[in-house]
Formats: sequence, structure tokens, C-alpha cells
Amino acid sequence: MLNHKFKFVFFSFLLFLCVLKVSAQNKELGYQFFSEQKYAEAIEELEKVYKTNTEQRVYETLLQSYIFLNKYNEGLKLVDKQLKNQAQNQALSVDKIHLLVLKNDSKSAEKTFKDLIKNFPDNQFKVIEVGNKLLAYKYYNWLEEYYTKGAKELKEIYSFSFELAELYFAQQKYDMMITSLLTALNYGDDYLEAVQNTISTYLYDDSDGSIKQIIFVNIQKKIQSHPNSTALLELLTWMHLQDLNFNRAYDYAIALDKRNGEQGKRIFDLANVARNNLQFDVAITAYNYLIENKDNFYQRLSKIELVKVLKQKVESKNILQENDILMLQKAYEKALKELGLNDQTAELQIDYANILAFYLKKNNDALVLLDDVIKNAKVKPQDKAQAKLIKGDILLFTGDVWEAVLLYGQVYSDYKNDAIGFDAKFKTAKAYYYTGDFKWAKTQLDVLKGATHKLIANDAIGLSILISDNLATDTIEEPLKLFAEADYLFYQKMYMEALEKLRWIPLQFPNHSTLLDDVFYLKAKIYVYLQIYNEAIESLTNAIAQDDLLVDESLMFLAEIYSNYLNQADKALECYEKVLTDFDDSVFVNEARTKYRLIRGK
Repeated sequence: MLNHKFKFVFFSFLLFLCVLKVSAQNKELGYQFFSEQKYAEAIEELEKVYKTNTEQRVYETLLQSYIFLNKYNEGLKLVDKQLKNQAQNQALSVDKIHLLVLKNDSKSAEKTFKDLIKNFPDNQFKVIEVGNKLLAYKYYNWLEEYYTKGAKELKEIYSFSFELAELYFAQQKYDMMITSLLTALNYGDDYLEAVQNTISTYLYDDSDGSIKQIIFVNIQKKIQSHPNSTALLELLTWMHLQDLNFNRAYDYAIALDKRNGEQGKRIFDLANVARNNLQFDVAITAYNYLIENKDNFYQRLSKIELVKVLKQKVESKNILQENDILMLQKAYEKALKELGLNDQTAELQIDYANILAFYLKKNNDALVLLDDVIKNAKVKPQDKAQAKLIKGDILLFTGDVWEAVLLYGQVYSDYKNDAIGFDAKFKTAKAYYYTGDFKWAKTQLDVLKGATHKLIANDAIGLSILISDNLATDTIEEPLKLFAEADYLFYQKMYMEALEKLRWIPLQFPNHSTLLDDVFYLKAKIYVYLQIYNEAIESLTNAIAQDDLLVDESLMFLAEIYSNYLNQADKALECYEKVLTDFDDSVFVNEARTKYRLIRGK
């Protein structure tokens, strides 16, 4: 008897497994037919599945199949069945409304919506679930009524500001959109970040700036009626930063810093952001404010960062005028006098040594300063390594190549897997390249192609390609040797001698075309240093005409000349536009976009 009972249970279980397997096959087949837009076949399979499996995806796919084939009555029956299974799922009623609308039964659809309003849930998540369905079907009027009801019924819990804002955005009602978003801040400053993230999403495709302008106007109006709202003031500051209007952002940052007693943190952070966005004057103003207002934590740091940003501003011009150099010298001397020569100012000392050697021709003073950093036991190891690199650069500048290589080698040995180690390796390769040992230079460069530091990797690839291309074209190294010598003379600021070397390359080797764009580009750099801008433009135009690897870089350089030296912003914009449109995979794209926006902003 027990044996027969066991067999019955066993075979029943096997039958159940078979049914499950067939149902799963029907389900997958139904999904496949639906994806292939074979809706009748999908219905045939999924109706079988639905008898035993009412899960949401089966229901949704079957319902949409009915809709695609205009089988609205079958769809309504399906919704009623699903409601019996999931009576608490009010979002299903939206499916019913949609089917009634498709049947042109607007009266029944309106009644179903009114019933939905009457049985309003006491849970914000259930409200949002219904709202998402209404939004998906684009029933904007009903959706607005539903969320407005939610804002009243659940006002102590949730405002539905973000959901209403999404609705108004879809309807292009931008005033109402931002008004709704700002309502969220009534529930606490904790919503500020969410409001900012939502605005960022809405501004993504705001190509003409019209939405941004509406947002500005509405925030300013709200501030007038709520002058004590810190969140609104923070939002306006943030909006000015998105607009790259750092001057206005700075004004509001000052107000917020004073109001909240932030000890200068906000202003210091803004200065750093401005500096990273090449807004040097705003950064300088902010650092000076923190230096002059002594009652803040950031005064000492600001003294250090001020000198750095002054240097960055001057160097952004490509060449340093005499008055720029003297200004920097005074700034560094003042900072080091006030802060002292110690481990905390090591970075400043290194930067100042660089200026002393390369711009003031005070190599010995620079080397003494660097040796002090290297010998100071309290200085961080990475700062010592940086000091060794700059010392190596100075020795290379003065012609002591092998002492420079020795220092670079020490740094690489200590930091093989760090950016500073990669930099040392690249400098070593560059030194060998200058001396004409191209094979050894290329060996060093090939190691760097996989460097994690993108800029170093790109520089290594560029120099490696220069060597490979120009050694592959023929058996002689002489053209590349002449170019490397010219490049080294340029590094040593011996500009006329470098030009003379470059002049001979196309004359002596007229068939060596692979080097021409590099020759023209280097000549352009020299002409800029000599302030002969027309010659620089002609050289860059010739480099671009070669249609080789330096086209995007030449366009960026050309833009800098037009913008910084010739005050021809329209021509600079044309160059940046060409980089953005014709070289969208260029390493210069982000820089081109930033500088394009800065010029347009002016």
C-alpha cells in the first residue's frame, strides 16, 4: 500500500515538473514572439502561461500584445483577472483607464480615474507607482491631479515635488517645473543635492540656455520671498557654477560663508574649482580674501595656493613676459619669507627653483634651493623626488645630460609604479632622444605606453611614433638627428640656433615628408616665444596641411595664439569647434570644450 502511494506521489511530482518545463518554454517563446512583433503568436503562448503564472512580466507582455492588435475587450478582461489576484495594486487601474481611452469610452475612463482618486493610498511609494503608469501613458492632466492630491493627502510625509517637476518638464512647463522642485526645499535642506541632480538632468539638452534662464529667474524670486533660506542661496551659487559664472558664485559664497560661520571652507573650495576651470582671476581674488581675513583655517593654505595659481595663470599664456616673471619672483619670495623654508613649503621651493633656472637664468640659486629640499629629512619622499626631477631638468638645460639621466633614474627606481616614476622614465627617454640614441629612447618609451597616467602615456606614444615613423622611411637617421638637436636647442631656449637646424631639414632631405608636420609645429612654438605671431600662424597652417598626427594639437595651438596674443576670439572659436567636430576622440576634446565655453561666455 505504501509502495503504491509513494509511486503516485513520485509520478505526480514528475508531472508537475513537466508542466513547469512546458510553461517555461511557452513563456520564453511568448517573449520571443513579442520582441519580434509577432503579437498573435505571443498571445497564443502567453495565454497558456497566464493560466498558471500571473507574474507581472507575463501580464504586461500579454496586455501589450492585446493592445497592439486592438483587442481592447480581451485586455480589459485580463486587467480584471489581474486585479482579482492583486487587489492592492492600484497601478493596474491605470491599465484599465488606458484600454477604455483606446476604446473611446472616455466616460468609463473618467469614472475609473475618479474611483482611483477616492481610494487614495496612504503610502507615497504606491502613489508614485500609479503616477509612473500615468506618466508612461502620457495622461498628464490626470497625473497632475493625482500628484496634487498626493501632495495634499500626504503633505506631512512627502511633497511629490520631483514627480510633479518631471511631469511639467515633459509638458515643457518649465516655470512650474522649477517651482515644484523648489517646494522640496520646504521639507528640509537635505533635499538640496537631489534638487541639484534633477536640475542637472533637465539642463543636459538645454542647448539655447532657455531652461537655465527660467530656473535662475525662479530661484531669485523665491530668494526675495525667503531671504533667510540658506538652501536657496546655495542652489543659486551652484547654478552660477554650472553657468561658469564664477564671479557671481564667489559673491554668494562669501555671503554663505559669513552666514554659516564656515571659516572659509566654501571660499577655498570655490577658489580651487575656479582654478581648475581656468578662472584664475576669481581664484586669486578668493585666495586673497582668505589671506586678508585672518580668522580662518585656510589662510596659510591660501598663501601657498595663491602663488601656484599666479604661476598657472602666467604659464597659460605659453610664454612669460618679463613683467610676469618679476611678478612671480616677488610672489614666491614673499610667500617663502612669510611661511619659511621648511617641509610644508617644499612644493613652493621646487616651483620657485624652476622659475629661477628657466626664466631668471639663476641656475646655481635654483640648484641650492633644490638641494635644501632633497637634504631636508622632514620633507616628504615624493617632494624630494620631484626636487630631483627639476634638478635633472636644470642639468639637462645646462648640457649636463648624463647627470640629469642619473637623477631621473634614481626617481624611477624609487617610484616605478607611480606617476612621478613614469615622468622620470619619460624624461630619461627624452634625454636619450636629444642625444640621438633613438633605439634606446624608444625602448624606454615603449615601457610607458601602458602607463596609468594618461598624459604621460600619450606623450610617450607621440614621441615613440615620431621616432618609429622617421626611422622606418629610410635607413639614415640624419633628418631625425637634426630635428632632435633642434628640439634640444628649443628646450635650452636657444631659439635662433633651433630655427637654423629646422631650416635645413626640408632643404637637405626633401623626400623626408613624415617629419614636416613636426618641423612646422616646432617652428611655430619658437615663433611664439619670439613673438612673431604671423610666422607662427603660417607654420601651424602648414602643419595642419600635412594632415598628419599633429592636426588636432596644431588647431589647439592656433586657437591659443588667436585668443591670447591677437585678440581674435572668433578665429579661436573656429579652431576649437574644428577639434570638437572633426577630432571627437582627441585627448584635447575636454580642454577644447572648456576653452570654447569660456570664450563664448565672455
